[in-house]
Amino acid sequence: MSYTHRARRVGLIKFIIAFIFGVVVLLNLRHPATILVTVLDLLLVPVFVWLAPRKPHWAAYGMVISTALLLTPRQFAQGYVNGINWPIYILVPLIGGYILRTRRALLISTCITCAIALPMMLLAALTLPPKITQAEVITLIVFITGLLVGGALVVGDLLRE
Repeated sequence: MSYTHRARRVGLIKFIIAFIFGVVVLLNLRHPATILVTVLDLLLVPVFVWLAPRKPHWAAYGMVISTALLLTPRQFAQGYVNGINWPIYILVPLIGGYILRTRRALLISTCITCAIALPMMLLAALTLPPKITQAEVITLIVFITGLLVGGALVVGDLLRE
């Protein structure tokens, strides 16, 4: 399977999950920053899929960077920390590892994700009050379910090859 095919596969999975998350956000967490980030995330997917055959490393790491960065603003915009986006960070390194199919890419993607995620989570945890609503708990359930399915699809592709 080529870089292009894997990037398309990840792009499709990411787009579907981001779209579903976007619908959940519109229903449960109507915050302008969250909606803007969701739209931007969806718009970037085709860019990375287009870039993959030309510059696979840029596409893979670009998708990792944008995904990790776009997970950070919501908690600061809403004024409290609830961590419902944080589980998404767990699968972000798989994007680069899967597209490029090397341990090095997985390690680099993990380092990129940690460099973005850890300071942002720590900053939120130390500066914002904790709070979680019932709608956010339901959103967390949807996010975890989407991540489980998305992760299973990616690993299923790896097992087939």
